[in-house]
Amino acid sequence: MRSDTSLPRITKLISSELDAKLHALAHSRTYGDGQIIHSRGDIKPGLSIVRKGAAHVGTFGKDGSFVSITVLGVGQTFGELTLFAALPRTQDITAVGATKIDQIPGPKFLALYKKEPTLSHALMMIALMRSHALVESLTDGRRMNISIRLAKTLLDLCQGDRGSAHITIRQTDLAATLGVSRYTVNKTLKTLGKTGFIALGYGEIKIPDLDGFRNWTETRSATETLFPLK
Repeated sequence: MRSDTSLPRITKLISSELDAKLHALAHSRTYGDGQIIHSRGDIKPGLSIVRKGAAHVGTFGKDGSFVSITVLGVGQTFGELTLFAALPRTQDITAVGATKIDQIPGPKFLALYKKEPTLSHALMMIALMRSHALVESLTDGRRMNISIRLAKTLLDLCQGDRGSAHITIRQTDLAATLGVSRYTVNKTLKTLGKTGFIALGYGEIKIPDLDGFRNWTETRSATETLFPLK
């Protein structure tokens, strides 16, 4: 999984006036932590913009596990495939904390889209950057050892946090996301715990120094490959 927090936000690519027009067309809704925003297979077209909180994108398994793909932050979008490719939603999307979403119905959005060429440029940039991030993520999966991949996944789940973080997640969900066994995740978490950057609790993971953990992960990413953490 790779976080989209470093990717372009539509709210930074368009004028405040155009953003206000999008907001005026939207149905705004607030979701509680973990509440489903959209389910895989939904066919109602529309563009969604995160206005508060974050949206966790992934897929629920039949056993209740959640394979996480990315986390979208404030100003980022989803639902483009329903508008331009006439496809049903391909992922399950849940709220991270108290989350507010602007949901713009397809016909209303497309009517504005035809009048505002800036929207086309903004969405194309977002799509291309996401494609680039996907390639980078696939590269990480082939090149990085499980310790670094797990560290990056934990940091993705901390998007929006500052200073420290408290993550509530099952090890089975982490295992499904990374494509490894729960035993491997448990063992790797304990190994990461020895670095002092994470602390394990019952069903939770604490990161007391996010900046330090990010720096450690970036340094290891640049120097380590598929060999285990020592």
